Parts: sequence; C-alpha cells; structure tokens
Amino acid sequence: MPAAATRPLTAAHAARYLATRVTSTMRAGSVPVTYESAHEALEQSKLPAGSVVVISVSSPTAQLNLFWAAHHLGLVPVLTPRSSARHRIRETANALGAAALVTLTPGAAPLHGSPLAVTRWHPASPQRHHRGTVILMTSGTSGPPSGCLHHIDSLYTNARLHARAIGLRSTDTMLINLPLHYSFTLVSQALAAMACDAQLVLSEQAFTPEGYRSTLQRHHITVSSLLPTLARSLLYDDGRLPGSLRTLTVGGDALEAVHVRELLRRHPQGELYLTYGLTEAGPRVATLAAHQEPSERHTSAGKPLPGITTRIGGTSGPGIRQGAGELIVTTPTAILRRIGEPTGRCPGQVAPNTVATGDIFETDGEGYLYFRGRQSDFLRLNGEEVSLRWVREVVGSLPGVLHVRAETFSTSPARAAVPVRHYRLHVRAVEATYELRAQIERRLREVLMRTECPRELVLTD
Repeated sequence: MPAAATRPLTAAHAARYLATRVTSTMRAGSVPVTYESAHEALEQSKLPAGSVVVISVSSPTAQLNLFWAAHHLGLVPVLTPRSSARHRIRETANALGAAALVTLTPGAAPLHGSPLAVTRWHPASPQRHHRGTVILMTSGTSGPPSGCLHHIDSLYTNARLHARAIGLRSTDTMLINLPLHYSFTLVSQALAAMACDAQLVLSEQAFTPEGYRSTLQRHHITVSSLLPTLARSLLYDDGRLPGSLRTLTVGGDALEAVHVRELLRRHPQGELYLTYGLTEAGPRVATLAAHQEPSERHTSAGKPLPGITTRIGGTSGPGIRQGAGELIVTTPTAILRRIGEPTGRCPGQVAPNTVATGDIFETDGEGYLYFRGRQSDFLRLNGEEVSLRWVREVVGSLPGVLHVRAETFSTSPARAAVPVRHYRLHVRAVEATYELRAQIERRLREVLMRTECPRELVLTD
C-alpha cells in the first residue's frame, strides 16, 4: 500500500488533527493542555508577532499543542528538554532573546481551568523573527544554549520526505516515546504523522523494554522510532517485538551492524529503517531500508532523500583514510541561521542551503553513504592515529553495553614541551559488573596498542 497523501499545513487541520488523531499515555487525573487552551493562554499574553516563546512543560501532549498554538499565532516556538533545571531555562530564554516562558502552574487541577502560565521575559537582546519560523534546540541540558532557526514549511517538507522513505500511511498508528525537543522526534515523527494523518500516541512514561513492548501491544502501534541506546536495551531483553509493529526506525546516531542484524532476526516480518541527519539540515538527510539490503550494507546510512544532494569534502587529518571526508549536504530544508551564536551563522553553513556536517563519510559506487565518525573522533595519541568512533563500536558491540562515549582531555606532565592528549571512555551498561569491566578491558587490549587505550574507563548502570 502506498504512503498516504500529504495533508495541508493549516491551523484548521492542525486543530482537528490534535483533537482527534493524537492520544497519550497520560496518567488519570492529570490536567490536559488542549490546543484550544494553549491558543487562548498565548493569545491573552498579547505577544507581538515574531516573538520567541520558550515552552518548558513536561507533558509531550502539552508541548505539541503549545508548539502549534504558538505557531498559528505568529509566534516562534522553542521546545526545551523536559528535565531542564530552572536556571537552564532562564539561560535558554536569554540566549534566544525570548519574550515569554510557558510553564505549568504547580498544583493545577481540572476545576481551576487552564494550568498554563505565560510569563513575560525581558532578555538583554530581545529577538524577533519572521512569522512561520521555529527554533530547534541544538544543545540539551549542558553547553551554551543555541538553536537552529527553520521555516515550518521546510520542516514539513522534510517530514514528508521521511514519511515517503519509510512508507508511512494514514492507517498507521505511530508511537512517540522520545523527547519532542529532538529534531528527529518533532520532524520525522510528529510532523510526519500529521502530514499523513496517521494516528499518534505520545508516551509519557520512562522507557523500559517491558513497558515499551506493552505500549506497542496496548495501542496497536504499527510505527515506532528509537535511539540506538534504546534499541540496544531491547536486544538485551528476551522479549520480542509484537507482530503488529510493521516499521521500526533508528536515528540520532549510528547502530552497530551486529545490532542491526539482531533486530532483523528478532522481528523478521518487520521493516527496519536506519536514518541519518542533523538539525541543521532540517533534519533528515538519508535513509537505509535495512530489511531490503544485504548484510554488508548494514553499516550504511543509505542514500540521500529525493531533492537532497551530498558530496565528500577534502578533509584530511589523523586517522582519516583516503576516500573519506566531511559530508557536505545541500538541501532545500537547511537551516536559515543559528540562534544564540554571536555571528548568527551556523558554523557548518558554507552556502545557502548547504551545510558542512562535521561528520566523516565514505560512499560506494552506488551512492550509499557510510558513516566513519565525526571530525572530533580522530585523535593522534603519542604519535598513533586512533579513531574514537571505532573504539566506541568495538565496546558497543559487547553484550550488555548500551551506550559508549569518548571524552578527550589533555595533561601537562613536568618537563613536557606540549600537553599530552588522552581520552576517557564512558560506558553505560545494563548492569555495571566487575566481569563486564574485565571483558571491556580485555577486548580493548586485543584490538588496541597500549598507547591507544583510554586513560580511564568509567562504567555505570
């Protein structure tokens, strides 16, 4: 069955869709924030058109309704991480030049009317943008707050491209259990579902493999998306995915080939799509239908989506082999400009609609893209060239490992002419045992020289 026709991006369609096609796993007694109540609260604030509005609420249903209400009132919505501390929210509002913060009133009950509080904000440098633009955050709960300014129409275009790539249909029911402030979630899931008029279920529970499978079954989910970390956690659990799930997509980072093969083995009748993108590109760039490809392509990100072109830049440096280089993406859905940066220019924006990703890729003769790491992943240690991406893959393929992160740092030993570079390996596992630590250390010694090994190994549950 072909993908559903695209629905128009209008206020009437959004209001109808949010009221009739979106449900949530909200616990009983919670105060709902509808599109109408969100629209009323923002309208009463009388903010000038183009004002930036920082949305800081924990409920994904409230986030989505506030996002669309702000957009249709001519405001510029920004979704923040649900776990953001108060000082972080204030930093974000100041950095983005926001005119208002939207929060939930503590202790609100259904009898008390709308639980929303719209607080005027007075940053040192207030910002106004064109109607129809939104800001997607590029920083989470740490680092200088910054975001990408996009036009909603270009994000909707990217959502339609992704929907076609995975065959999304109006008869589908899609589960969202990833944070909505991720561009991968907002565009590739929420906007894509709206574009196809697919049913949308917003999960408000923390992720566990058992809870995830239960939600899939209870709501008859046919399409779902996961980050690699969550996909790995499913594989270290004995349960199988329900037969009702037709399509699973994985994005946000690369997934090791051994885990791709295991997902396909566990769900042989399903479709598995591996997607690559970045917020600056709007966000999806390429997709691989892994269930249709031979195993040697399971390390690929697939081919660029229609209308998007890529080329390999002439990057050179330690550990970057010939034929590989920085991926340059030209797409009609690219960032307009960076917000929160002193220059207002995206560091990787090399031309209009063209972004230098900072990611190292290779291509084969048929145009498939292969991710080899980020520029910062290539490090020279004591004269040896090390790919931290490869180190992460080696450790990430071990049973029980959920996520691996490499952190570089320098020391300045006495009598040393220049600082010495090192890296620390942070490994998150299902269970942090002495046996797993010994297995990781043994595996690293097998594939790395002593001078290439991490200075520290931090293992956590």
